[in-house]
Amino acid sequence: MPTTSYGPREDGPRYDFSAPTVQAWAVRGLSIVVFLGTLALPWLATWQGVLRFEGVERQVMKPEVVQYRPELVLLPEGEFTMGSPESEDGRYDDETQHKAEVASFYLCRTEVTVAQWRAVMNSNPSDSTYGGDDGHPVQRVSWNKACEFMNKLTARENEVRAQQDMVALTLCYEANGDSWVWEDRACTGFRLPTEAEWEYAARAGTETAYSFGDDEKDICRHGNIADELAKKIHGDWYWTIDCNDKAANLASVGSYQANPWGLFDMHGNVWEWVYDWYDEKYPDMAQRGYSGPGGGKFRVLRGGSFWGVPETARSAHRHGDEPTNEYWNVGLRCARGVSELGPSAF
Repeated sequence: MPTTSYGPREDGPRYDFSAPTVQAWAVRGLSIVVFLGTLALPWLATWQGVLRFEGVERQVMKPEVVQYRPELVLLPEGEFTMGSPESEDGRYDDETQHKAEVASFYLCRTEVTVAQWRAVMNSNPSDSTYGGDDGHPVQRVSWNKACEFMNKLTARENEVRAQQDMVALTLCYEANGDSWVWEDRACTGFRLPTEAEWEYAARAGTETAYSFGDDEKDICRHGNIADELAKKIHGDWYWTIDCNDKAANLASVGSYQANPWGLFDMHGNVWEWVYDWYDEKYPDMAQRGYSGPGGGKFRVLRGGSFWGVPETARSAHRHGDEPTNEYWNVGLRCARGVSELGPSAF
């Protein structure tokens, strides 16, 4: 397994998430360098709805105002090659290629923001050193807290649905001591995506290292990673890439080009928890709806972050960490199953 400049850890996770030292002058200057993005993007959470994709064709479904989450994208069912070829730059041994199949599901168009987390949880766990504005992705969220958020989000949205005479969503997770279990796989409420669903969405029909191709230097148009600006502001960030994504720290969600299915920030900004337990080996054939091994020590993180090199933001890249840990570059994205009544029962 190749090493990185910030050091692999032999107990499973590869990266040291401890925050680097930041000079006081740099912190004061963050407001100048953080890329705010376009004000009309979905993080505002005052307009919502569902985007339905037939291939890559976009159709806006019934709009509604929901202040608690990003807009949903309805992704079609499909089979794809999960993992990476041995020839891919930056590849790790735990990315063995295999066929995977997913049912149709909803995925939130952006990562959950600070404002949306506060609206649901009445708290803000984010470390403001790296950005804690309402439009930034919420961070310092453990896997356990992410599951709690999904249940509370479901309850909040059911209040709105009741006012509109819509069918109530069903909870996905049940508390199990200090953790959560996903017993009802047919649930219609909010949940974390599975690892297969996440990679399927990140690839958006592509087979390259990133949804935009194989050249990592193109990433600054598509995601927020450790770049030239980060190196200028944080002199000790010596693992940066030579391109400029206009954000030294966190960027507002939706600030970069979306992938072919209209999803933002699948590469970089914050790591995203998925439901699965981490295993160094994939099964020989992942069945439809596969959601990882039955147990383990670590849960899976996907997507890389603003503090990481491009290889960690590849579509196939995986990382595992303890579900109780909270880091300043780890957040979440919402998923939902499709109701038996069909997408029109959204």
